[in-house]
Amino acid sequence: MPRVSVVIPNFNNEQYIEEAIKSVQNQSLKDIEIIIIDDCSTDYSWNIIQQIAKSDSRIKIIQNKKNSGAGLSRNAGLDIATGEFIKFLDSDDTMDLDVLEIMYNTAQETKKDIVCGYMQHVNSDGNVRNYDPFFYKKSSMFDGKIIIPDDTPDLTPFNIVGIGDALYSRHLFDDIRFPAIKWEDLATIPIIKHSVGEMAYIDKAVYYYKEHENNTTSTDLKKKTPRIADIVKGCDILREKMPTQYQERTDYFEIIHVLSRALDVAAWNDCSRTEKEKIISALYRIVEIDIPYPTQNKLMLRRTPLLNKINTAFSTIQKESFSIEDVLSQIRNFKNEPINLNAEVNNYNSLMDIYNNIEEHCKLLYKIKSSSPKETEEFVYKSGGKEVRCKREQIEDKLLEEGLEFYRKLQNSQTYSEEQKDFILNLFCTALTYLIPQIDKHLIVPRYRKIQTYLRPEYESMTKEECMKSIDEVVHSKGFQTYPMSRMASHCIGNVTTPLISAYQNFINVVSRFRKGGRDGR
Repeated sequence: MPRVSVVIPNFNNEQYIEEAIKSVQNQSLKDIEIIIIDDCSTDYSWNIIQQIAKSDSRIKIIQNKKNSGAGLSRNAGLDIATGEFIKFLDSDDTMDLDVLEIMYNTAQETKKDIVCGYMQHVNSDGNVRNYDPFFYKKSSMFDGKIIIPDDTPDLTPFNIVGIGDALYSRHLFDDIRFPAIKWEDLATIPIIKHSVGEMAYIDKAVYYYKEHENNTTSTDLKKKTPRIADIVKGCDILREKMPTQYQERTDYFEIIHVLSRALDVAAWNDCSRTEKEKIISALYRIVEIDIPYPTQNKLMLRRTPLLNKINTAFSTIQKESFSIEDVLSQIRNFKNEPINLNAEVNNYNSLMDIYNNIEEHCKLLYKIKSSSPKETEEFVYKSGGKEVRCKREQIEDKLLEEGLEFYRKLQNSQTYSEEQKDFILNLFCTALTYLIPQIDKHLIVPRYRKIQTYLRPEYESMTKEECMKSIDEVVHSKGFQTYPMSRMASHCIGNVTTPLISAYQNFINVVSRFRKGGRDGR
């Protein structure tokens, strides 16, 4: 029995498949098997896989009879895997050459069924990208320790739904498989991780996730597709099978992933405004139905700390009488508060730059709210010493963006005392709550108001079944193409040219062997 089975699904990744396979072949842990499942590729990648497999007896290869998706391809690999542990790798990603040895040894030492590290986001050229909070290193404080799925925000391994960050004991997949949907990992990995309850964690990048223009995750999010409804199906599976004590975490997954997909729909450029409104309204309504109080979710509050203070400010406004004029006056006066003279001047200047813009926005929004303007009316405000003309919603969005940045910088600043910080943030959140309608909902959804502008009122009374039916009707309506014409053309050309390329390559191989034979004395 090999120690680790590495399962690699592939579809049309001829540019990266060889690099992915070699990153497994050359692992310092040699007692492994490599299972590669080709999902009816139309490029040359299947030929590359076959050639590599001939030179390594540890490689098992399968080709699906029909295109089935990554989830079912992984299932085919799991069905024939014989290793003690399973490691997943996509055919355009890679691993460091000591990953399997380190993870396997950690599993043996800790006696745990899952060993987790972190996933590192890289460009197509392999250079590291450090901006993605779901993939890159968070903290070394858990290195070499056993971690449990509580609500501590630093425990990102339990929050990541991707498959590449962990080594799994094979028996964990005895009773669970990936569903035949997009985002199949969302409906599988959190269930396994939370059911186990404990994992060993190593502070190491155990997976290099490569983003490029042909990456299926990237491309599927940029075009209209009927598979957009799969995100709801995945969350439904998660809700059904996730351990009940982690209900709040299940809610958090749905808020983040469904509303993020709604934001993707807003960016589609091959879809009409009406179609976008229907899909986004349906997705948003589904979240409202499944999660009645999303703004109270603890994980959401930790993801956006400002939201917690907004909720407190809203309760204060509802229960107590207050003067918004007094609040705005105190905000203006805060600039005269004493500061820590030992603090960095740059930090103070940076805070004040944001703070001055916030003050201008607050004053203008108060003036606008008092005058009850038309929705299309434009206003002038100062930003960076320049006058800017825009609509009210744009001013609110700018205030929210700057407010979140100010909140983060003030919390991390040594310029003011903790009492001063708390005082100004309470004032600031009170003003925001008064000046921006439904600010709590804006902080829940990605990019604040972006999704809100697409919501149609008739969806507010729809059932979940009606919302799913609406999505289905839109994505299968006349004129709504499953794929762009360029991709269809590429697919057709691939079906024609791939056999020709294969035949040509076989001819070259025959000629090469003939020439080699001639040089050997024939």
